[in-house]
Amino acid sequence: MKQVVVLFSALILISCNKFKVEGTAAGVANGTNVFLVTSDSTGTPKPKDTVKVTDGKFEFEGKTEMPEIAYIAFEKTPNGNVGFILEKGTVSIKFDTKNPEKNAISGTVNNDLYQSYNNSNLDIQKKVKAIYDANGEFMQKKPETDEEKAKAQGIMAQLQKIQLEMDKRSKDFIAKNTNSFVSLLLVENLFYTNKMDASKVKTFYDELDSDLKETTSGKSVKKYLDTQLPTEKKK
Repeated sequence: MKQVVVLFSALILISCNKFKVEGTAAGVANGTNVFLVTSDSTGTPKPKDTVKVTDGKFEFEGKTEMPEIAYIAFEKTPNGNVGFILEKGTVSIKFDTKNPEKNAISGTVNNDLYQSYNNSNLDIQKKVKAIYDANGEFMQKKPETDEEKAKAQGIMAQLQKIQLEMDKRSKDFIAKNTNSFVSLLLVENLFYTNKMDASKVKTFYDELDSDLKETTSGKSVKKYLDTQLPTEKKK
């Protein structure tokens, strides 16, 4: 009887770690390879699984121990990547190769949050796109004349202003969603780019659930905290 209970408990644990990714792929030919890509321990992207588009749809199933950032990549397809959070449960992905702004993810708590964050920054994405559309060719070459240098500085100033606005929105999102994996990803990025003080990151980290602390990002932030906190205290 004890063995049956142990086996049953193991089956529950396995089922709790199962994920499914269900997707639609508008404008993608049947038979196109679709890659589910995650990162290894060194941060190098690695294909986790491969399926093919069938009748405009694709599906992945598997197990995951904890939430991690991942993306779907369509072979030989323009704008063919969609980022999402790989975690237990069913994730829905809508991909449109001709209209990437219509791409959407949903289905789990973290992916709903991730989509909400992306939606809130669509206006910023449009601003950046407009700058590159208007100055793409110019930005590919080295400024030589005073006029060109002044123009380059102006473009850089615009991009820096947009980046500051993006950083503020990220911090506001973190403050409203303190105990989420999406916020942990944002904190990790801000911390590594020196846009959040170690003391503030520690306050955020200490409030995380233990399972989030055990994610790759959680361990990464903890390691960086151990390095940066002593340095910050000396200042």
